[in-house]
Amino acid sequence: MPVFHTIASKDIWLGDHVYIWSSVFHQHHGIVIFVDRNDPDESQVLEFSTYDGSRKPNRARIQVVSLKRFRKDCSLKRVVYGSRYARFKRAGTAYESQCLAPEIAVDNAHLVLEQINYGDGFIEPNNLTKPWTAEEAHGYNLFIRNCECLAYWCKTGRWISAQVIQLVENVSKYLLAIIKAIIDSLVREKLIPSIGQEALSEMIESILPACSSKFCEILNDSVGNAIAFIAIEAIKPWPVS
Repeated sequence: MPVFHTIASKDIWLGDHVYIWSSVFHQHHGIVIFVDRNDPDESQVLEFSTYDGSRKPNRARIQVVSLKRFRKDCSLKRVVYGSRYARFKRAGTAYESQCLAPEIAVDNAHLVLEQINYGDGFIEPNNLTKPWTAEEAHGYNLFIRNCECLAYWCKTGRWISAQVIQLVENVSKYLLAIIKAIIDSLVREKLIPSIGQEALSEMIESILPACSSKFCEILNDSVGNAIAFIAIEAIKPWPVS
C-alpha cells in the first residue's frame, strides 16, 4: 500500500472503500459496487453527495455514480482497515478496526439502495426500529449523516465518522474550558453550589460523550447553540441555590 493510499482507477476492487480529498480538510467517501475492467472509470460507486454537483446539503442523495464522476479529477485513494498506524493517520483514511468481506460490503451497499428505492426508507443503523424519513434518507448532515458514515457502515456494519469524532474531540478541548468558565461564574454568583475541581472535571468530561449525537446535530446548525446545549447539560445536576 502506498504511503498516501493513492491508487490508479485500474487497481480498484469490488467492495473497496475509496475516497478523495474534496478540500484541504475534508474527504469524500464511497464504496465500489461494480468494477468495469474494460473502462475502470465507468465502474460504479455508492456515495452520499449532491446529485447536481452543488454543495447544498438539501440536494444530497445516496446514489450510484461512475468512478470518473466520483473522483472529480482528484487522486483516488483507498481506505486502510486493520491498520496499526491508524492513530497516526488523518481521520477517515485508516481504521484500526477490521472490515467485513468485500462481497458483504457490496451486499450492504445494495441493501441501502433497495431500502431507499423500494422500501419505506433507509433503516437508521443505530435504531433498527426507526426507518429514516424520505427527507432524512436524502438529507446530508455533516455530523451525523455523511458519506463516511455510509461507507464505513457498508464495510463494518457500524455507523460512525472518524472525521467527525476527531472534530468533536478537538472542539471539546475548548468547549470544556468554556463550560468550566461558565460554571465558575455561576458559582461565584451563588446561582449554583460550589463543587470540587476534580469532581467538576470528571462530570464535565462525562457529559460530552453522553450527549455527542445531539451535540453534533445542534453543532451542524450553530456553534453557539451547541455550546449552550452542553452548558445546560452541565448544570442540570446542580440544585438551584
